[in-house]
Amino acid sequence: MALSLPAAAYAQTDVKQRFDISPQPLGSALAIFTRVTGLDLVFGEALPTVPSGAVRGEITASEALSRLLAGTGLTYRIAGNKVTLEKAPGANGAIQLGTIRVESSVDTGRGDRVAGTGTGTPLWDGRPESVYTTPGSVSVIEREQIDAFRGTSPADILKSAPGILSGESRANGGIDVNIRGLQGQGRVVVTVDGAQNSTNVYRGYQGIANRTFIDPDFISSVSIEKGSSGQPGASGAIGGTLTLRTVTADDIVGEGEVIGIRMKAEYGGNTSPREQGRVAFSQAPSTGLVSTETMPQRPSDLDLNTSAYSMLVGTKSSRFDTVFGYSHRRSGNYHAGEEGSNGSRLTTCPYSAEDCAYYNNWHQLGLTAYLSGEEVLNTSQDAESFLLKGTLRITDSQTLDLGFSRYDSHYGETFPGSLWNNQGLASEYPLSEVLLDTYTARYRWDPVSELIDLKFNLWGTEMTELSISSSNTEQSHKWGKSRGADVSNTSSLSVAGQPLNVQYGLSYLSESTGPDRAYYVGIPPREGSRKSASLFVNTRWEPLTWLTVTNGLRYQNFESENKNPLSQKERVSGNGTDISLAASVRTPVEGLQAYVRYDRAHRLPSLFESVGAFATTVSPDLKPERSNNWELGLNAERRGMWGEDEGALKLSYFRNQTDDYIYRQWTQVCAYFYNGRCYYYTSTMVVSNLEKAEFTGWELSGRYRKGGFAADLNATYYDKVAFCRTENSCKDSSLAADYATNQVPPEYSWNLTLSQKLLKDRLNLSARVNRTGPRAAKAEPTSGGANPFIALIDWKPYTVTSLYADYAVTDGAKFYVSAENVFDEYYVEPLGLALMPSPGRTLRFGLTAAFNGPKSGRYLGEGDSRNSGEPVDWNGLYVGLHGSRSQGPISAEAFGSGGIRALNFSDVAETAAGVQFGYNYVFADRFVVGPVLDYSAGKISAKQRFQTEYLSSIAISNLTTAGIRLGIVTDRTLVYVVGGRAVADTESQIGYQASRRRPDIQYAGDGRMRGTFIGAGAEYALGEHWSFVGEYRNIQFERGDYWSQSQNISAPENTPFFLTLGWEPNARLDQLKIGLNYRF
Repeated sequence: MALSLPAAAYAQTDVKQRFDISPQPLGSALAIFTRVTGLDLVFGEALPTVPSGAVRGEITASEALSRLLAGTGLTYRIAGNKVTLEKAPGANGAIQLGTIRVESSVDTGRGDRVAGTGTGTPLWDGRPESVYTTPGSVSVIEREQIDAFRGTSPADILKSAPGILSGESRANGGIDVNIRGLQGQGRVVVTVDGAQNSTNVYRGYQGIANRTFIDPDFISSVSIEKGSSGQPGASGAIGGTLTLRTVTADDIVGEGEVIGIRMKAEYGGNTSPREQGRVAFSQAPSTGLVSTETMPQRPSDLDLNTSAYSMLVGTKSSRFDTVFGYSHRRSGNYHAGEEGSNGSRLTTCPYSAEDCAYYNNWHQLGLTAYLSGEEVLNTSQDAESFLLKGTLRITDSQTLDLGFSRYDSHYGETFPGSLWNNQGLASEYPLSEVLLDTYTARYRWDPVSELIDLKFNLWGTEMTELSISSSNTEQSHKWGKSRGADVSNTSSLSVAGQPLNVQYGLSYLSESTGPDRAYYVGIPPREGSRKSASLFVNTRWEPLTWLTVTNGLRYQNFESENKNPLSQKERVSGNGTDISLAASVRTPVEGLQAYVRYDRAHRLPSLFESVGAFATTVSPDLKPERSNNWELGLNAERRGMWGEDEGALKLSYFRNQTDDYIYRQWTQVCAYFYNGRCYYYTSTMVVSNLEKAEFTGWELSGRYRKGGFAADLNATYYDKVAFCRTENSCKDSSLAADYATNQVPPEYSWNLTLSQKLLKDRLNLSARVNRTGPRAAKAEPTSGGANPFIALIDWKPYTVTSLYADYAVTDGAKFYVSAENVFDEYYVEPLGLALMPSPGRTLRFGLTAAFNGPKSGRYLGEGDSRNSGEPVDWNGLYVGLHGSRSQGPISAEAFGSGGIRALNFSDVAETAAGVQFGYNYVFADRFVVGPVLDYSAGKISAKQRFQTEYLSSIAISNLTTAGIRLGIVTDRTLVYVVGGRAVADTESQIGYQASRRRPDIQYAGDGRMRGTFIGAGAEYALGEHWSFVGEYRNIQFERGDYWSQSQNISAPENTPFFLTLGWEPNARLDQLKIGLNYRF
């Protein structure tokens, strides 16, 4: 057996390092040891099938290895960077199974060795290498998987894990996690760097969305734990937990460097710019409204009008690390696929021409109201994200992490009540908005002591939201705040000579929500607060070398208060005690482990459930949910099956029963009660308890690796889904009016991912196939009324195939291309609240560049004389040429006799060419500062119709910027940030257009816009004078006043007339530039 790292990872054995290795199979523990230390570890035989010891704290590599090998029958010898394992004199018990070789790559993060990261409990340490040795259903989605199959929506990153889905995955840019049929109301706890990041959004009668927002480019990894969790902040998570970790300085900064930069630019297709007021084809009349039929049809695959840019900067020092991140992604409305029989189709008019005159065309109804290939309205997004983190190593044993993130998004959203069947109204509505700020502070004290590993987490979130209401034209304003804290300590003990890990602590959560009183009118929405606290203890004990026992115990309570001004100030409270028991057995078969797990946990009513509003009341007898979950499973890991390969498999059977399941029902309640008698009843929706809900089924996950080939398979099958009003009235269907109607998962689903690395691992080719079956249970129809109080959003089985490839141009630059839904399938995804098709075939092209200092670079012209090590002289004047692509929304306000008209031109995009020149001044050998001036000659133009007869247009040209750039030199590369002022000329006009003749110009004016810009880029020296430059800029133009007298025009009698007097435009542009510079 040999575990090794590249020679560059050389580490000394007499230097103290931080270890956090829990007791586990010896092979897994040694793999972690090699990643931490960088030592080469060799053993000429099979490792004994015994557990490792625990290693925690700041100690030397030799001390750590001694603890790991204690009681295993092995000893070691250290010679330089090589460690040789040997049988201790007189040791026995090793099973001879041949020589095994395991190759381990350099760890890109510190995992649980920094404050507050990882799941960090005795039940599971949250690492990918322990997934197939953990007695329970756990998964890890790593950065490489996220990059390869990020998809159109953030929810797409969850598709590589079994039993995990997201509700409303094609709306709002968030994720609403469903684990084994349980979803929303805190049944699944989602955290980002320890902070609970979710908001409940009322979606009318159709249900509730429990949304989490984060930019995928900031995610380092995702850990998923199914069933109740021992994590400090996982109180009430009867479905499971999803833990997202953002990038750290270790992910960005190269070994031995002090600064690192990672930039990413991506362009994609299959979208069209949104236009407010546009309607879908099925509702489009021939006059009066603008429809997708009268607009340009589906763009070509290579019409790249979707963009995403991100930049991450990290710094490292002996005591302090920092990370700064910025991301901006923008997309229009996507188009549905065209293949298959599920889409609506055009057909001829079945009646007389006179009957058909009002409509553009007739069509044959399909699964949704949208035609095959049609633009799906209200699916656009414009999101900016910021990330700021700092890690302070106070002492060798104390760490403090501070973090702040902001997510600011304007996104399209359809109110589900208007699109619940294939004849619903589909129209482009005003954008919804969300602004989410998250604050985190995490402290860890881990001295050289088996009794102390203390963690303290403090976090807060503040959210403001503007979302579409039931009218689809009015919007509701809402705010939400959450505050949380938890403290825990882990002690490593010994009972009967065997290792025992104990974690214990407490957690606290405070939530509040309400409307912005400056905006709402009529019946106010929910307003209230909720507080909860819990005490917990988790243990892991290995009484025998082949037996591991884990236990968890938690007590929790809560209190909520309804603060709605039109409701009684009622309070609801409750408590519950949770237990978790699991045992795993290592069988005589190498790498085979069997386990059984039982959870009994409580979910106390959420803030949304315990505070009534509008037509919903809360039962006074509302009780907490009680889950009773059983799971039986097998874990298998083998190496050396066919040469130097490795494989792993996890198979589990689960039976999840939730007693007193909280649901919504339509029923009669007493409206007037007097003297022991009810005199008047009214019908309303009531939040109350079911007898139980059941989900049972099977899950499979597996992986195989050999050389550059990798295969991953995940599958889920439900053999029973039932909801029971009473013990003897169970139905294999969801219940009428209940939110769970659209939370029932598919009967089966599976995904297969294959990848192959070629050309010395510089080329990576990947493919993924997702198969989704029919709904696992029926839906109970409403008992009365013309429309259901919640409509079933059903789907048909479908298969989606996606491809991905990337090529490492240099060690720091990677070009990639992806194709989502290659065969352009028309399909509807599960768990939606509105009936909308998913995206059709979508191509994306991108470039990722990482700059990590002198050690990171290999050059395109390797072996050329210009790469002979001669330093590059960056000092002095330079001039150059560039090509650019600018994209972004333009808006304006037209002032006239009819009042103020807001004009939103949505996304426009144009290419241009230009020149630049500047001056570089180098100081301190590697830092560069200097002015830069550039000019782009292209024109960005857009048109929009309003009031039906009016056509407006705007054009931006002669974009000129002046600013300062500040950079750092790493070998032949200059990486820099830039900022300054921007100015551009504008041309605008508004005209009256009768029928389809040329518009009469009513207003025309020229002006000038001014603003600011920030950006980042890199310049690579091709030789002594020439260099290649790539740069991203975000340009924000300020609103300016452009007043002029309008021209006099005539209009037909009784036609709306808008006399334009003035014009105020503004714009926000993303610009990507590439070019060549000549340095004098």
